[in-house]
Amino acid sequence: MIKFFRKIRQRLLAENKFSKYFLYAIGEIVLVVIGILIALSINNWNEYSNQRIEEQRILVDLKNEVSLAIDAKIELRERYKSKLDTLAFALDKLFSTEVVALSDSECFNIAMTHIFDWEPSSVSTIEELVASGKINLIRSEKLRRKIILFRSISSSIELQMNRVISEVHVLVDLYPELLIRNWDGHFGVYNCDFSAMKKNRYFLAHLQSNRGRTGGLVSAADAVIASLEEIIALIEV
Repeated sequence: MIKFFRKIRQRLLAENKFSKYFLYAIGEIVLVVIGILIALSINNWNEYSNQRIEEQRILVDLKNEVSLAIDAKIELRERYKSKLDTLAFALDKLFSTEVVALSDSECFNIAMTHIFDWEPSSVSTIEELVASGKINLIRSEKLRRKIILFRSISSSIELQMNRVISEVHVLVDLYPELLIRNWDGHFGVYNCDFSAMKKNRYFLAHLQSNRGRTGGLVSAADAVIASLEEIIALIEV
């Protein structure tokens, strides 16, 4: 059988027609394959180029929004740190054996210990990245992990803040004889009965609890800021 095919091959090779057609067919196949490979390479390159352009756009938007979020949380943190310090001074006076009157600022902050202005820590660009799956366009694995970690931290803090706000003591309603609310035609004005406050242990306990919650807001803001700053540090635009 093998000898038979060898004879056929030799006879075909002897004829130039078969050889020419065979080589021509092989050449056509090679050209088609090369064309397909070139087309695939161009398509892959275009897709890669478009992905890198989209990645740059994402990183620019992410950096801008995260920077704004950091500024907002820093402002909030400083506001509550100031409130925290004022409440600490007021408590020092209330627990002191000496009689030192509360300042207007200390009295006002005592009355306002139940007021918490906490904005959600979510960043819309991050939420969109995760929801759409575009987070996979970011090549940095560390950055992707930090983004996912931030969402986890943010969700945890939101739950914590909801609990803090719901548990706060509204001292102006609980102790109207200690925090006397007046009206000047535009805003509420408060007078603190310092002597009565010093003697009321329930009031003092509630005031300390509210101060602790204010400290919780400062700590929460610190955690959010630190997480966002780590994201900023990993963004390469």
